Amino acid sequence: MRAPRFINDSLTSLIQLRNMISRARYRRIMFALTLYGVSGGITGYFVWHAINGDRGLKAKEAYRTEMRAISQTRQTLQNEYDRLARRIAMIGGDNVDREYLEEEVRRMLGYVHKSDVVIFATPPVVPAAARPGAAPDAE
Repeated sequence: MRAPRFINDSLTSLIQLRNMISRARYRRIMFALTLYGVSGGITGYFVWHAINGDRGLKAKEAYRTEMRAISQTRQTLQNEYDRLARRIAMIGGDNVDREYLEEEVRRMLGYVHKSDVVIFATPPVVPAAARPGAAPDAE
């Protein structure tokens, strides 16, 4: 059998009643704060990894930059390949371009044809002792 409410109220002091109310309020507030804190932490974790992770937005931009650099390198190599293929086509095969072949041989070996005019772009370096009118070095 249950006691009437007024008997329980008379046995409970005001201090105990205040403590019970504040403890319930404290528990309710702490539960809400804990719930928001944990859910905010989990959300922050996933957002951080979506931006900075191995497959995040920053990594995606780095991959794009790397792909641009690789594409430029590929284009440069393709142009070099085409240039070399044209040169090989001029030298090799049934049709040999004799003028081009002779020009390449002279360029590679450093030979000059007797009818060529040679123009030096920079003046030759002459040692001081070989210059006319220069005083010999005193040793």
